[in-house]
Amino acid sequence: MGHSLEGVTKNMVKSGEAFAPSMELPCEVFVNRILPTARTEVSKILVYDYGMTQRMVARLYGVTPSAVSQYIRGVRGFTGFEVPDGLSQECMVAYRQVADMIAGGMPVDQAFCSFCEFCRSSGVISSIMGPNAPDEDIGCIFGDRPRGCGLSAAGLSGPNAMVF
Repeated sequence: MGHSLEGVTKNMVKSGEAFAPSMELPCEVFVNRILPTARTEVSKILVYDYGMTQRMVARLYGVTPSAVSQYIRGVRGFTGFEVPDGLSQECMVAYRQVADMIAGGMPVDQAFCSFCEFCRSSGVISSIMGPNAPDEDIGCIFGDRPRGCGLSAAGLSGPNAMVF
């Protein structure tokens, strides 16, 4: 017999008890809301500025060339993420830095990890989380990342990568 929390939640709402509206972690905010847009922007830079083919970018990302085509055309990767006021130029510079790292041979997961660090330290993630943001940067939940960002474990790169 399964258990349901539906009644508990309804009772909490009826009684006026407060509970957090979101339990989303900063890493989830990055992966679900920011990373798809970043992949789109970095894909465009790699193709248009570095002259990489969509097939080359796809191989680096661990996705199909069709997915990269969709990133570039804006069909895939748009999550409604809007850069917070005052950080637009900084985000564009950060996208460029990620593309530079990838074009220079850095593994994709490590390059996007640096972008995640930027998003945490610049307040991008906190601005998205609003009142649910941690009081301070909690750092990376994957620790020292001896083999690159732990996002690779979540399927950011490689032949079995998840498509964000």
